[in-house]
Amino acid sequence: MDEKKISHPLQNSIRNLIEERAEELHVYGRKVYNNSENYNNFSNVMEHPEFRKFLDSFLNNEDIGIIFIELYREIEKNFPHFDPYQKIGLHKFMMDNRESRSILINNYLNTKQISRHEDRGLDNHP
Repeated sequence: MDEKKISHPLQNSIRNLIEERAEELHVYGRKVYNNSENYNNFSNVMEHPEFRKFLDSFLNNEDIGIIFIELYREIEKNFPHFDPYQKIGLHKFMMDNRESRSILINNYLNTKQISRHEDRGLDNHP
């Protein structure tokens, strides 16, 4: 039996409404892009083909993707004099090394757990 993706009628209505407003969205989006540094940067990154390849391959597992990005940021912060090849070399070494990878993952998971407790308003003190 051939399975077809069935979409909800409301989804089709919303999609049609969005399509009908495409020109208005273009004008509005251009205004947002030109007036918001955050959206300008976000759009530029999301439209960049090389970043999209990274996004598609590394962020299938969002935790690994975040660890990957955060490690690079930490390397930049701690070794600002490193050139891009040195940063990538250190990054690859740390990701390939069992001990450092384990530390990175555990630190990330602990930070994530603490963040969840803070979001819930839970006290982290014993």
